[in-house]
Amino acid sequence: MLDSEINESSIINFFLAMIKLFSVFLALTSLFLFACKTDSTPSVDTSLIHNNASANPSASPSQDGPSILFKETEKDFGLILSGEKVMHTFTFSNNGNETLVVTSVSTSCGCTVANYTDNPLAPGQEGFVEVTFDSRNRQGLQEKKITVLSNSEPNRTELTIKANVIVPN
Repeated sequence: MLDSEINESSIINFFLAMIKLFSVFLALTSLFLFACKTDSTPSVDTSLIHNNASANPSASPSQDGPSILFKETEKDFGLILSGEKVMHTFTFSNNGNETLVVTSVSTSCGCTVANYTDNPLAPGQEGFVEVTFDSRNRQGLQEKKITVLSNSEPNRTELTIKANVIVPN
């Protein structure tokens, strides 16, 4: 009788352990499925975005639509001291005949930060991309890229900043 009690007890403990293990598995699976939920609400009214090239890649580029034109795409700060923060504002205009929307601006390095005009620009209006470079812990020739995405054709514009960082003795 003792053997049958041990077997029944072992079987019950086994099933309880399996239930606990299944519960942990279910909880972890739920966590992975629902933890990565993203908000799909666009931050810009998509009715403003008109870009024939991205909507239909086989379409030939047209003169219609927004057109981003920067006054300059490169800034060389020359010699600067390590630890110095330098800033430059790139200006652009919408030379097209529809509303221009800059959707994002990204930098190639954490030492470079960009602030930009994120409101829609009517034809003829101007905007800016303000770039700040922190030369702390840097030395020598530095070249950083800033990528501007918009609803213009082409939709990607690359800006460049350069500096020669010297370390004081």
